[in-house]
Amino acid sequence: MTLHPAVRLLLWAAGVVVLQSLSGNPLRFTAIAVALSAAIAAFRRSLRLVTRARWLLLALLVIFAWSTPGRLLWPEADWASPTAEGLMLALDHCTRLLGLLMLVALLLEHTTQESLLSGLYALLKPLPVFGLDRTRAAIRLGLVLRYTDQTLPRNRWREWLHGGHDVSAGGAVRLVLHPLRIADMAVAALAATLCLWVWLR
Repeated sequence: MTLHPAVRLLLWAAGVVVLQSLSGNPLRFTAIAVALSAAIAAFRRSLRLVTRARWLLLALLVIFAWSTPGRLLWPEADWASPTAEGLMLALDHCTRLLGLLMLVALLLEHTTQESLLSGLYALLKPLPVFGLDRTRAAIRLGLVLRYTDQTLPRNRWREWLHGGHDVSAGGAVRLVLHPLRIADMAVAALAATLCLWVWLR
């Protein structure tokens, strides 16, 4: 049985909430489980996302390890030494980011852009209450997804900044609607319950 795209997005959001709510060993065990799943089901996409985020991961490590007060690992180095508390904090934040990237890889590997757009459209259903057009919002989000998914040729980012790389190609954006089934709503309710339990515990 294939879940509705909106439910997949809700499950992804539930995973993000769980990762952000955990710390220490529970966080690491959960992230390892997600990483193993991504390595099996979306290895290339996972590797690509981690490679693109390598400088952000390094920045998180440096900022937290060297700016958090605590016990110096190398007292003789004085200010140049990271702290034990800072390293543990950096490990938690890097683990959360890696887990998030793995969740994104799993979602994108098994959900087409058209399905994502359909899921976003379903989740944006309350927007008309506030006088907003959910169709226009969904189409714009679909265009963002298309542009961000395009791979820029290596070492040609300057060309992109100057408008030399065409990101507008690719045809029209299609909005295909899928009906919600009872099983979809049950899974969505379960994901919401899990989020509340982790968040409030």
